[in-house]
Amino acid sequence: MLDVIIKGGTVVDGSGSEPFAADVGIRDGKVVSVGRVDDPSEVSIEADGSIVSPGFIDTHSHSDFVLPANPWSEGKVMQGVTTEVVGNCGMSAAPVKPERLGLFKSYVAFLCEEGLRWDWEGFGEYLDRLQERGTAVNVAALVGHNTVRTMVMGFEEREASTEELEEMKALVSRCMEEGAFGLSSGLIYAPGIYASTSEIVELCKVVSARGGIYSTHVRGEGEKLIDSIAEAIRIGKEAQVPVQVSHLKASGRSNWGKVSGALKMVDEANGVGLDVTFDAYPYTAGMTTMTAFLPHWALEGGVEGLMGRLKDPRVRGKMASEIRGGFQDLAKDLVSDGGRSVTIAQCKTERNKKLEGMTLFEASKLRGKDAVEAVLEILEEEEAEVSIISFSMCEEDVKAALVHPRGMVGTDSIDLSRGRPHPRAYGTYPRMLARYVREEKLLSLQDAVRKMTSMPARKLGLKDRGLLRPGYCADLVVFRMDEVEDSASFDDPRKFPRGIEYVFVNGNIAVERGKFLRKLHGKILRKFPSAS
Repeated sequence: MLDVIIKGGTVVDGSGSEPFAADVGIRDGKVVSVGRVDDPSEVSIEADGSIVSPGFIDTHSHSDFVLPANPWSEGKVMQGVTTEVVGNCGMSAAPVKPERLGLFKSYVAFLCEEGLRWDWEGFGEYLDRLQERGTAVNVAALVGHNTVRTMVMGFEEREASTEELEEMKALVSRCMEEGAFGLSSGLIYAPGIYASTSEIVELCKVVSARGGIYSTHVRGEGEKLIDSIAEAIRIGKEAQVPVQVSHLKASGRSNWGKVSGALKMVDEANGVGLDVTFDAYPYTAGMTTMTAFLPHWALEGGVEGLMGRLKDPRVRGKMASEIRGGFQDLAKDLVSDGGRSVTIAQCKTERNKKLEGMTLFEASKLRGKDAVEAVLEILEEEEAEVSIISFSMCEEDVKAALVHPRGMVGTDSIDLSRGRPHPRAYGTYPRMLARYVREEKLLSLQDAVRKMTSMPARKLGLKDRGLLRPGYCADLVVFRMDEVEDSASFDDPRKFPRGIEYVFVNGNIAVERGKFLRKLHGKILRKFPSAS
C-alpha cells in the first residue's frame, strides 16, 4: 500500500532531462516509483495536464530569525518551496555569546520576527530549537561570518589579531561539526566589511576541510562588482572551497551591463577547475537595511556607535557629505534621483509606520528635507531598524543571470509579520516559470526546474533531494504550467501565486488544491547527520 499516488502528470525530474508522462508513488516520505504505478494507495491525486517536479530549494533565504518564532513559511510553501537555505549574507542566528548578544541583536533587528526568543548559543542548539518547535519547510543552514566576527571582535574596524582569527576558526569548525553546510559572508555589511580577504580565506580553509561551501554577498555589487567577483574567486582558489556568489547583480544605473563581465569571470574560473556558481532572483529591485547608505566607518561599534554619531552634528555632517559624494552605488542613485527609486519597507516605531510604502523622495518632502537628511533622520528615529526596497537593477542584467547555466534561483527574502515584504517572498518561483519560461521563452521548463532543484541540492551536497527519482525524499510540487503566475506586487506583496496545486514536504501534503494546510512536516538538515 502506497501513501500517495500522483496519477497521469508530466514529470520534470530536476535533472534537466526532457519531461515525460508518469505516475509517482510515495511511501514513508520517499518517492518509491516513477512510471506506470498500479499499486493501491491511501490517497490518489489526478495530475493530468499538470507538471510534477521536485520541490523548489530556496538557495538564498533570510528566514533564520523568523522560523523560531513563526515556523509556517506560508509564502514560501505556497510557491512550491520545500527547502530553505538560511544563514546568508554573513548573518546567521548562531553561534552567539551572551556578552555580545545585545550588540548583535540590535544590528539584525530588521531581520527578526516579533516574539523571537534567543534561547540558544551554539549552532547545534539553534538547529535543535528549530527541530523541537517544527518547521513547515526543510532547513539547511550556513554559519555567517558577520555573526562569528561579532562574537569574537564586536564591530571593530580593524584586522583580526592572530588569537582572534584562531578563535573565529574554532567557532566555524564547531559550527560545521554541528551541522552547518558552509560559511557565508556579507562584505558590504558591518562588521564583515572590515575584514581582509586573507581573513576570509583562513576561515574558508576550515570550511573546505569539512566539505562545506562558501556563499558570499560580495564586497561590491556596482562599481566594484568585477573586483569583488575576482576576490570571491581568489578565496575559492586559495581555500580550495566551492564558491556560491549570492544574488548576482549590477546595482546602480551607472553599472548596468556589468553582469556580462561577471558571468565571463565565473565561466573562466570553472574553466580552470574551480567550482563557482551563483544565484539570482527575477526582479529588478532588491531589499536591504537603510544603513546600507552609510559609509562603513559609521557602524563601527554597532547600532550604539551609530546612534552616538548621528547625535553629533559634526560627525552627522560628515556622513551626509560622504553620502552626497556618491561614495557607493546606492548613495549615487539616492542623490541622482532624490530617493524616487527607493521605497521604505519597514519601520520600527508607530510614528513612522505611515512611511511604509512611501518612496524616500515622498518621505523627504513630507519632512521638508532632502533625501540624504531624511535617511539620517529616519535612521536615528528608528534606531537603525528600518528596511528599504531599492529599484537599482536593469532587466537585461537580470535575464542574463537567470539564463546562465551556472546560475540558480533564490528569493533572498524574509517575510516578517510587520512592514511590507519584497514580493519575491511570495512570487519568485511562479514568476520565473510564468515570465521567463512560458511567456518570454528564455529557457526551457526542464532547465528552469533544474536551477530550482538539483543544482542547489548538488551544491550543498544533499544526496537525497533535488531530483524526482525512486529513493529520493518526496519533496514535490504539482503545478499547472498554463496557469502558474505570481500575484504578489510591490503594492500588494502578500498575495499567493496561482497555479500551484499541490506541495509535498517529506511525503506529506502541505498545499492541497491550492490551499495551505498549516502543517509542520519539515526537517532540519545537517551537513553531518550524526551532528543531530
